[in-house]
Amino acid sequence: MTQAPLPTLPLLRAGRMRATLRAADGGRVAALWREDEADRRTEIVVPMGDGAYQPTQWPKAGIYPLVPWSGRIRNARFAFGGRTIAVEPHPGSPHAMHGFGHRVPWHVVALSADRAELRLDHDPAAAPVHGWPWAFRATQRLALDPRGLEIAIEIANTGHATMPAGLGVHPFLVAGSADQVRFRATGSWTTDAEGCALSLVERHGDAALRVGGFAAAGETIQHGGFDGEAALRRSDGAVVTVTSAPPLDFLVLHAPPGTPYACLEPVSHAADAFNLEARGVAGAGARRLAPGETLASRVRIALAQLAQLADGFRFFEPPAS
Repeated sequence: MTQAPLPTLPLLRAGRMRATLRAADGGRVAALWREDEADRRTEIVVPMGDGAYQPTQWPKAGIYPLVPWSGRIRNARFAFGGRTIAVEPHPGSPHAMHGFGHRVPWHVVALSADRAELRLDHDPAAAPVHGWPWAFRATQRLALDPRGLEIAIEIANTGHATMPAGLGVHPFLVAGSADQVRFRATGSWTTDAEGCALSLVERHGDAALRVGGFAAAGETIQHGGFDGEAALRRSDGAVVTVTSAPPLDFLVLHAPPGTPYACLEPVSHAADAFNLEARGVAGAGARRLAPGETLASRVRIALAQLAQLADGFRFFEPPAS
């Protein structure tokens, strides 16, 4: 018997860290914050409001999963296995965007005071509108602790044919124009005006990247060779770290001008990777999953302190309280 999705989960608690989830609204983390002794909140991500969720006009808030791909698919089409796959384009755009896992309900399969497991089973016969012809199961295992939230995310091929696959996590971190981002990457992708990747530009001698004032000017860059550690240092004194495990070795920095957020998105491939692979472009990160295979990773988003060293930087977190 299929378990019905729940629109909102009870509050998750760990020490002074809090999180709320909206499983029915695309498997989202609706809010993540830390409370001090006076119950004042330090918001880590922009909290979702209480209004009705619109799947094609999702709020620029919370954290959502990227499955079965991340970024764009040019013209919502790609070649795979000797045929052309046509997926549902994003409304108002010729391209498909960010997978469709964050636009459909997920189901709650486990829940405790500080943990939850969410699941999405895609049956192409039952949900043909999205155009994805392969069956899969996606899972998020969320673990809250006194410092932050870990998201273990995976996608498994539950069908009978090899399928392409991608994975990622998309947080809307609270940010302002005076904030700074630091991370390491060995390359960046050139893109067209619509955000589809074109080619990889290797970086030599400039692996430690630092961007200041990005929220005022706006920035959207796709990076390859991401080493799994990124930090946002805010003008209010908070430092938010985003760390990830392989194969999430791409990082998208997305901060439209004048917005109250910055997105540091660990993902497994460049935008339009399926088409890039079909054209023979190396290093785009497209994966193939045989029946029964799984693509899995972890992302951690936490409040921390940043220690800068003479030869670069590293992260450490304060003791839990």
